[in-house]
Amino acid sequence: MEPDPAECSSGDVIQDERAKSHLFRLFVGWVPKLFTEQDLLPLFEKYGDVKDIIILKDKVSGQPRGCAFVSYATKEEADAAIHALDKGVHLPGALCAMEVRYARSHLYIQAGSGPQDNHQLFFARAPVVTTEDELKQLFSEFGEVESINLFHERRTHASKGCGFVTMATREQAVAAMNALDEKQLLEGSVTQLAVKWADPELQIKKKRAVEDSNAENRMLFFAKVLRSANEDEVKQLFTHLGRVVEVNLFRAFQGAPTTKGCGLVTMGSNDEAAAAIEALDNRHTWEGMEAP
Repeated sequence: MEPDPAECSSGDVIQDERAKSHLFRLFVGWVPKLFTEQDLLPLFEKYGDVKDIIILKDKVSGQPRGCAFVSYATKEEADAAIHALDKGVHLPGALCAMEVRYARSHLYIQAGSGPQDNHQLFFARAPVVTTEDELKQLFSEFGEVESINLFHERRTHASKGCGFVTMATREQAVAAMNALDEKQLLEGSVTQLAVKWADPELQIKKKRAVEDSNAENRMLFFAKVLRSANEDEVKQLFTHLGRVVEVNLFRAFQGAPTTKGCGLVTMGSNDEAAAAIEALDNRHTWEGMEAP
């Protein structure tokens, strides 16, 4: 039973709102390229309420890359899925057993609809050759376009294919989003246009979530170790800085004789993880390697 908001302190309410906006995102590897989001859903919904599934696709070709993101509302659900599925399920058509682990930035923040009077939208997956005038013409079919801001690369000034569009009213913004989101294929594109609410507070939420996550984070990514190194050798290095819970060296495929020279290490506490970063990052050169 939900507590009465009137009985909560302001801090309790803020914490509750923040918790609702956080999703725990998993990376899923070795997904057959013919699989869709609907194919993966039954597999993951056994372990909790799946909030979203995203099949990752190549930006140029639009073809699936053989991996996906799956997000849950709670850490317990995400942990259950990892425990049950990681290296334990071999999907038909895949070369190796499915890999299921937390995404690098696994605390995923959903964009909200913004203020009640919000009438700004975020669009993505527009072809790089599409101009602001062409986008304005498209959105003008649903009302008056106050402004369009198409994002560009800083160095090349090439279009990023995404940006903001501000409609005159919220009703017009809703009409444009309902008509275009995942439904409009622009000329020169292989994927449908995405149109969502622009959330003006999204960056603040993300920054806050990163700060919260870092306070508890014990998992570190490391790279530039010899491909012939094993988990025990990596563990020995990090043990000098604190308790090592787990070492996971990445391999091109299960059972590969050598590693990719990188992986993840989980320390016993956040303080021990911070000590390892301070002592080793860009300071320790693995024997046989040229760079730290």
